Amino acid sequence: MTFVTDWARKGITGSTLIRERSCPSPLKPGDVAIGLSYSGMTREVVEAITRGRAKGVTTIAITNFARSTLAKASDLVLLTAVVPPYVGSHAGPHRVTQLAVIEILTTALALRLLRNGRGGAHAASDN
Repeated sequence: MTFVTDWARKGITGSTLIRERSCPSPLKPGDVAIGLSYSGMTREVVEAITRGRAKGVTTIAITNFARSTLAKASDLVLLTAVVPPYVGSHAGPHRVTQLAVIEILTTALALRLLRNGRGGAHAASDN
């Protein structure tokens, strides 16, 4: 299983995704792509998730709005509950909340891999 964090190791970044407006070619069925958008309406994120899902990639949305375009385009939706940001607080509570969700996911994956005896440094990309 390859996760989004492996993209960085392969030289693929979030800004690359936004520039190309497509999911990178290394994604394949069995991989997981995570889309982050407070509103769930960020066009580039929705497009990347939509293309990933079309390739058979499992897609996860982390958003504040259950009925958003991103939520509808994803296989799994993890909702945050953050009050609307104040003007100028673009790096505010919603980003911290999304990062906390990612931290929980990666910790859960690491614990699961360790429990299953696959806890090496590159265990998430061994399959």
